[in-house]
Amino acid sequence: MTMKTLIVCASVHHHNTEKVARVMAEVLGAKVCSPEAASSECLDNYNLIGFGSGIYYGRFHESLRARIALLPTMPSSERPAFVFSTSGLPWLWRFWHRPFTTLLTQKGFRVCPDPHSESVAVSKELALGFHDAWTCRGRVSQRRCQTGRSLGNVG
Repeated sequence: MTMKTLIVCASVHHHNTEKVARVMAEVLGAKVCSPEAASSECLDNYNLIGFGSGIYYGRFHESLRARIALLPTMPSSERPAFVFSTSGLPWLWRFWHRPFTTLLTQKGFRVCPDPHSESVAVSKELALGFHDAWTCRGRVSQRRCQTGRSLGNVG
């Protein structure tokens, strides 16, 4: 059974994060929305929530951080979530994800391990979505994204 998924995405400068989010949403059958549209009532309608942002001065975008700060705290580990980002310095992702993941955990989200970390078990759909996003990173054309999807032989 596929989880009902929402991807909350802050993508401002070149909209690269939004492009990545849309590829993942296509694979997952998810909806993509801005942080401003992600009210607590909206989030309650989804089983899995992805949070993505470009990195601005080493942090997730302020609009996404502010939206999370406004959410009520849920009982611990109540709702699964995942985090992704785009940046010109992708090897520093651990430094950028850690504070944001901590904020989500404090609000009661159960954050799935990052698919780049070792020995991570994620669903086939989520893994394929991340594979597509990384394959298409920096390549805007749909044809290239389709080619990337065909390479996503996720077991």
